[in-house]
Amino acid sequence: TLNAGTIDTSITTTDAFQQSGGVLTIGGTGTVGTTTITGSYLAATQLDAANIARTGAPFKESGYAGDMFSAYLGNDGDYGNFTHTAEDGQLHTPYWGVSYSEGVNFGKVAIFNRPGYGNSRLFDGDGFYVDVLDGENGESAVVWRSQTYKGGGYDGFVVDVPYDVIGKSIRVIRAAATTTPLNLAEVEVYAYSSAVDASNLPTMKFEILSADDYDQLVLLGDSFDVGSALAALDVSTLDSSALSGLTGTTFFELISLPDNVDITGEFASITLPEIGDGYEWDLSALYTDGVIALIASETTPGVPEPSTWALLALGVLALFLRKRVRN
Repeated sequence: TLNAGTIDTSITTTDAFQQSGGVLTIGGTGTVGTTTITGSYLAATQLDAANIARTGAPFKESGYAGDMFSAYLGNDGDYGNFTHTAEDGQLHTPYWGVSYSEGVNFGKVAIFNRPGYGNSRLFDGDGFYVDVLDGENGESAVVWRSQTYKGGGYDGFVVDVPYDVIGKSIRVIRAAATTTPLNLAEVEVYAYSSAVDASNLPTMKFEILSADDYDQLVLLGDSFDVGSALAALDVSTLDSSALSGLTGTTFFELISLPDNVDITGEFASITLPEIGDGYEWDLSALYTDGVIALIASETTPGVPEPSTWALLALGVLALFLRKRVRN
C-alpha cells in the first residue's frame, strides 16, 4: 500500500498493490526499467464514507398504484421495501433519482434491486445507465452519463463517477423506452471528500529514454483499476532529444496487461512530454492495451505520407500478438 511519499525501485512484486497517494516511479528515477506487480493494482477512491442519498430529495419518472411505492422508498434506508414506476402498458423511459439544492461532486452510486419478484428488471432489455444532471429534477440537462449496463448483479451494483463531475441531481434511468417499470429497493450515493489533498494524488510516473527504451509496468494480476480515484499518469523524457526525428507512428507499451484485462476507469490527469509541431500523442489504446502512440503528421519534414491510421492498426495488432506469445 502506498499512501504518501515515493516508491522508487525497478522491481516491485506484491500480491496486490493499492495506492491512495504518493508516487509510484516505474523503473526507478533517472533510469528506465521494469516494475512488476504480480497481483492486481487499485488506485483507491477518495470518497466520504457517508451515504448522502438519504439527505437528498428523491424523484421518479412516474407513479404506480396511486404512488403507493413512492420515490422516498428508494432512499429511506430500508432495503426490504422498494420504489416503483408506472406499469400501464404504455412506453416510458423510467428513472429514479435524488436531488440537492447545491452542486455535488458525485463519486459513486450503489444500486440495490427490488428483492424477489421483478429484481431483474433493471438489467433486462436495453439495460440502464446513470446520469448526473445540472438541475434539481429528472428533466434537467445531463452533464455526465455512464456507459450502458446490461446483466450483472442485483444487489449493490456500483457505478463510479469520474472526479469533477458536479451536478445537483443523479439518477438511474433505463436506456430506452419500455413498458417494464423500474423498481428499486435502495440507492446509495457517495461524494468525493472535500478534504482531498490535491498535492498528494496517487501518481504513476514513467520515463522515456528513446523509442525502444522506456519504463514499463508489467501487471500479472487480473485487474488494473483507477476507478473513480484521482489517479494521475505522468510520462516524461530523460533526454530532451528522446523523441526528436521520429517518423511514422511510434508505440510505447507503458503498461503490459494480461489478455482480457483492460484498465478500469480513467486517469484523472495525464501529463505527456511536450512535443514540437508536426507530432501528436494518441491515447486511443491506453485503456485497452496500456499503449500510447506518438504520431508524426504529414507536415513533419522528412516524414513519409502513408496512412497514419493504417500504421496505428498494424502496430496495435503487433503488440497484441506479441502479448499473446509472451503469455
